[in-house]
This record gives sequence, C-alpha cells and structure tokens, in this order.
Amino acid sequence: MGISHGTLLGPPGGAVKKNLFALAALLVLVAVAARFIRHGGRNAEWVALENDMVASLEALWEQPGQKVELMESEGGARVLATVAMPPQGDLTWNEPFLRFVAARHPAVSLQAIEIRGPFGMEGDLAHHERVRRQQQAWVDRLLGPGKGLMLLQFREVVAQQQLAPPAASPTTTQLFACLVLLAEPPRGQLTQVFQGLNTAQEQRGEHRVFKLPTP
Repeated sequence: MGISHGTLLGPPGGAVKKNLFALAALLVLVAVAARFIRHGGRNAEWVALENDMVASLEALWEQPGQKVELMESEGGARVLATVAMPPQGDLTWNEPFLRFVAARHPAVSLQAIEIRGPFGMEGDLAHHERVRRQQQAWVDRLLGPGKGLMLLQFREVVAQQQLAPPAASPTTTQLFACLVLLAEPPRGQLTQVFQGLNTAQEQRGEHRVFKLPTP
C-alpha cells in the first residue's frame, strides 16, 4: 500500500505561512532593538527632552558645556543636570526653568530634578520664595497659566554713600528678573508684567525677557 506523504507531513502551505509570520516578528524585534540601541538604551522622547534642556540652558546662561541626563525613576524619569553658569548666576533658577522646559514634553513623566553647580541663593529664603510666588501669580494672571516663568535673583550690592562711609559699608538688596516665555506676547503685556516687580524691601534691578528656543 502506498504512503501518502502529503497526509503525513501536512499541507506545505501552512508551514510557509508560519515561517513568514515568524520572520515578520523577528524583523519587528530587530527594528525595535536597533532603535533602542541607537538612542543609547532610551526612548526617543527622553533623548528629545535631554537635547531641549541642554539647548535651553545654553541659551539662558549663554554658556556651553551644559550636561543633562535622564535616569530611570519609579514611575518615570529623574533629571540630573550639571549646569555651567556665570559668576553672577543663581543656581535656584535651574529647577523651575527645567520644569518649564519639560512641560513641552508631556510624554515624559518627570519625577525629580537634581541640579549640580557652584552657585546658589543666599539670604532670607522664605521671603524670597514668597516674592517669587507672588510674581509668578502675577505673570499667570496676565499671560495665562503655563505661558511664562518669572525667575528672580536677590543680589546684595553695596549702597552708595552720600557722606563719608562708615567702617562697614551697608548693603541693599536688588531684585533682578528674567521672564521666560514660550512665545512672544504683545508688548503691552510685557510692560504690565514688569510693572508688578515692586516690593517693599528690594530695589528694582535689571530685567530680561528670554524666549525658549524651539525644541
């Protein structure tokens, strides 16, 4: 009695289809792995945020050599930033500034920001924080929430003496401001924003308008 090879081995077309499916799955895995390796083991959204933060810090401080690294954290990413700054720079600007930049990347769940750098804010920190919140609330009312970020620096300067100076020259505090914007608002709104920079304890210093570079 003859043996039917087709019956024992099964339809050849089924084996071909299985092989094609396996090959397609393998190609997908290779493509995903290649993208993973190309971005240093991270997804493209992380890379885009890192690049945006570096470019924004370089533009804000007008200093090269900024370093930003996103690291895995529970539920998202943690930012480690080493910031190069000018001598008069204020280290406390960097965390709110980077959070403002990160808001342009909603696909990344930002859990924490760690800043490394040589400079920081001194003086009455509680008072400084109250003034910062007041000025930010003023900006939000004028421009809309999330449209602008007010960065403040409280700088101690030696007061000019009208008479002979005493043994220890007194100092006064000047308030320097940097308004960070996503887009340029009408000029009249900018004038109103800076008109709100009046406090009882600080003299008004210089102010600056800074538009975030396009990511």
